Amino acid sequence: MRKYILLILAVALMSVCAEAAYADETPQALKFAQAAGIISREKQADDFITREELAESYQYIITNGAQENTRKPTRFTDVFGSSAIDLADSLGIMNGVDENSFCPGDTVTYVQMLTSMIKFLGYDEMAVRAGGYPRGYISVSAQIG
Repeated sequence: MRKYILLILAVALMSVCAEAAYADETPQALKFAQAAGIISREKQADDFITREELAESYQYIITNGAQENTRKPTRFTDVFGSSAIDLADSLGIMNGVDENSFCPGDTVTYVQMLTSMIKFLGYDEMAVRAGGYPRGYISVSAQIG
């Protein structure tokens, strides 16, 4: 429950900074994820969060740490098995970059992190109605913050 509260508070904080986030997004994404408690504070400030690490963090939150990332088949041709990516994809929290690719080693930007959190919190339809990616998600984060 504590992580959900932190996540909601973090989304509120993100909405204040969202417009400024377009310039250099990745360090801000790491700070945000650490504040929300979904990425380990052991990562350094100049480290990047990969798409697979973010999926693993969602899996940790959803399963309350009971399930580690295992080699489960996914629909993505560039993923050699990941229960975390499969879970994030099946729940609609994270999408592939196209129909067959997830790009698990790519870094997550601040806006991508914001988008996944809005989806995780159940506000995806509202964000799509507000204009979709990225402006709709930024707008919704400001509204629910």
